Amino acid sequence: MVLYARQDILSVAPSGGCGRSHNRPILSEDDDGEITYVPVWGINCKPCESILNDDVQWSKSRHRIPLTPDQVQELADAKEEAERTLQLEQLRKIREDAQLRAQQAAVATSDEVAGVAPVITGREDGPSGGSANSTGSTAADYGALSKTDLKDLARNRGLPVGGTREDLIARHVEHDNG
Repeated sequence: MVLYARQDILSVAPSGGCGRSHNRPILSEDDDGEITYVPVWGINCKPCESILNDDVQWSKSRHRIPLTPDQVQELADAKEEAERTLQLEQLRKIREDAQLRAQQAAVATSDEVAGVAPVITGREDGPSGGSANSTGSTAADYGALSKTDLKDLARNRGLPVGGTREDLIARHVEHDNG
């Protein structure tokens, strides 16, 4: 049976083993003397295997080689970063959903104040995009809307969007009353 060492073990000579040293093979050495060792190294020495069999730095499977302390820390850091990223993504999604709901509520409020029936089929119900309020609207009805909501409603109705808030309110009242 072969035992595989974690990456920070370069040699082993267990006492009570075969009596010789087992060294991780060198993969390459560059001009500056930088040595690269083989990433997966195992020993096949029965006397040494019996001693290293219960050592946490060794594995019986090349697919379950223990991690070095640095690798354990890197893994923990990566996991923490992934969790932070996931939380930020979830917060961003919640904010986007909240903004979308607020925009939908503003449009629904604008339509209610303007007396526009909601479009369910996805097509417009006539030239103005909705039915007019038969009772007519007052300036107080539009006074509850922000200038942005008034401009959006004006765009939807094909009305000019320039001017003061009072100008926009007057245009909507005039539009509703014919």
